[in-house]
Amino acid sequence: MSRSDAPAVFSVLRVLTLLGRDLRLSFASPLIYVVVMAYLILGGALGFNAILDLGYVTFSPYFQIAPYLMLLIAVVISSGQLNRKRDSLDLAVLSPVSVPEILTARFISGLIILLIPLALSWSLPLAITLAGWGHPDYGAFFAGTLGLALLGSGFLALGLCVGAFFKSQTVSFLVAVLIAFVLWVPNQLVPFFGPQGKEILLQISFLYHTEWFAQGLVRGADVAYFLALGLFCLALAGFGLISQRYVRLPPFRRYLHVVIIASLALFIALFFLKFPFRVDLTSEGLFTLDKDSKKYVRTLKRDVKILFFCDSGLPLKLRPYKKEVLVLLEQYRTVSSKIGVSLIDPSADKTGAALAKTYGIVPVEMRSHSGTTSKVSRIHFGIALVKGEKVEIIPEALQAIRGRTLEYEITYRIKRLSEKQQTIYFSTGHHEQEDPLSPKGNQGFSELFKKLKEFNFATHNPDKGPIPDDAAIFVVAGPKRGFTQEGIARLDNYLKKRGPMLLLLDSMKFKWKQFVKGVPMHWVSNDIGLNPWLSTLGFTQNFDMVLSTRAPRVPMGNGKVQTYALIPMISVNRKMDIFPFTLGSLSPVNPLPQGVTLVKTITSDPTSWRHRDVFEENLDWPRTSEKGPFDVGYLIRGDGNGGRFKLFAFADSDFLRDRLMRGSSTNSIFARHLFNMLLGDSSLGHLRFKGRGVEWLKISGSASRRMVQVVAVALPALLIFFVGLMYNLLRRMKRKASTAGGS
Repeated sequence: MSRSDAPAVFSVLRVLTLLGRDLRLSFASPLIYVVVMAYLILGGALGFNAILDLGYVTFSPYFQIAPYLMLLIAVVISSGQLNRKRDSLDLAVLSPVSVPEILTARFISGLIILLIPLALSWSLPLAITLAGWGHPDYGAFFAGTLGLALLGSGFLALGLCVGAFFKSQTVSFLVAVLIAFVLWVPNQLVPFFGPQGKEILLQISFLYHTEWFAQGLVRGADVAYFLALGLFCLALAGFGLISQRYVRLPPFRRYLHVVIIASLALFIALFFLKFPFRVDLTSEGLFTLDKDSKKYVRTLKRDVKILFFCDSGLPLKLRPYKKEVLVLLEQYRTVSSKIGVSLIDPSADKTGAALAKTYGIVPVEMRSHSGTTSKVSRIHFGIALVKGEKVEIIPEALQAIRGRTLEYEITYRIKRLSEKQQTIYFSTGHHEQEDPLSPKGNQGFSELFKKLKEFNFATHNPDKGPIPDDAAIFVVAGPKRGFTQEGIARLDNYLKKRGPMLLLLDSMKFKWKQFVKGVPMHWVSNDIGLNPWLSTLGFTQNFDMVLSTRAPRVPMGNGKVQTYALIPMISVNRKMDIFPFTLGSLSPVNPLPQGVTLVKTITSDPTSWRHRDVFEENLDWPRTSEKGPFDVGYLIRGDGNGGRFKLFAFADSDFLRDRLMRGSSTNSIFARHLFNMLLGDSSLGHLRFKGRGVEWLKISGSASRRMVQVVAVALPALLIFFVGLMYNLLRRMKRKASTAGGS
């Protein structure tokens, strides 16, 4: 037996009536305010404190804890809404309204409540912006918030579904949490299943479909997953609600409705898996081909083939990276008809395996765990770029796509294939190779020469003769002994008549040639008599040691800057680590020589300090009162006898020496950026660090930490408390007034 007076036509008016009723009941419950305030306080406090601890603007900690808080809110407000209670009646169930109308109203009411804490959580980035502490990525924060809203809607539909089949609200709450946990856990259970089971489990995992939102990328497959999950759970909730109207089992058509809706949900999910779309909401376009890459690729005159060698039997955790590589390569192919892209499976194609071996794409070892066993597999995941007979390879493409550097690796290799090699000369004969902290063979710049394959490198002593005609750039590479007057004249003649120059000037040098155990390193002035010549170029060298808790910010073109680890940093325990290399400072002359333009391109941060003339590598060595920022690098342009000249001066050379080049890829990228800038092309330097640079918090001004924390965390929670208090007071006053009027 069933109710026959339920309307057959869906009515928006009845939905709005039910929605208003459900919202009034929800806002009258203190539990709603408790869970919303808990979300705001816990999520906001953890996110804000993480930013303070890290010292830079990031919302990753917030988006790591927020899904768990979202689960709490969604299940609490939904699991008891459709319960079948013995001793109480739900007027909505007994009213002449259809099941879809009831479900729509209750789902929307729950979604509105979920959106309240998500909307108020924007106080976190807004507080940082208003305080002047930094510039949060609002696009990425919006994507993360959208992911939380979709996740919450899935939890909400799940709670409504479970609540429709259980009489007890407590039981329905616990069952809903258990099911949500099972849908959360597949990422952890994956090793215990076979390949087919792993694929299925990953596709139904909550975490698998939320990780990209937190990074600022909205993928169609993830959106479709939550839509399909919500649709399926609401269909089951409708079936459970309908079953309450029958004494016996519901008719067959009710089961058929659930099957049809479940099939529709599955179709939606599979459709977006087959035909994916994606929206990059990050401010830097981390998942979109950069405009400078597009600009360069469009100028190609000859065909470039990009061969992606990737085995078909990849571990499941690597398959998303394969898709990301293919999406990136497809963007290259779309931009230019000169780009050809091929996917080669060496595990299934013997010819492809031989080609990978020929190009030097060797398989890498991957360790996977299954239960109590551990398995090591070898997989291909590399890229070769071919132009005629010239080949460039990216053997560690997996590491590059994980670190978001693959676009840079591809674009600059395309550039290297397309342009003629130029020769860069380094000065020699003035103890440029001197490095007492390094063993023999590890004192020069040979590692730099190996890494920057797009250039030819050579050495020359200006004291012995004119700089060669084929020098595209001449580098004064940290001399420890002075040049002759003839050598300085040749440097000046080259700079002002022929080509750009890079001056790497060490302000201090070691007092002893060898390290003596137990005796702190002493640094003394490295005055080699260059200042008279440098003053004619617009600046002079200071003989000091600049120390800082943070690395300098380096301009990368197009208004972008990047942090390079060029000077001593403060480690996570706030203790200074003294690195065995110096960083000095420069000063402009006043007035500047006629026709000279000087740009302060690199400065130390305001927390830096310096020691003049002498410094001891001792953690107890006191800080001086001379505070930064200090000028570290200058870009100088001027009118020479033969035309315009360009010079870049940087107060350090050790960061390019072998002992540091072997341990840091950042320094080689910085060197490449300097060379390209001097040659008139700095358009690609910023690609290497898309999304990797950090914006240090600028905790200064009138806004104190306590005040910013109040705005970011306490103010939204207090707002919810005040609104809840006022709503319930007004509701009680209205009820008393109606009671008094009735009597």
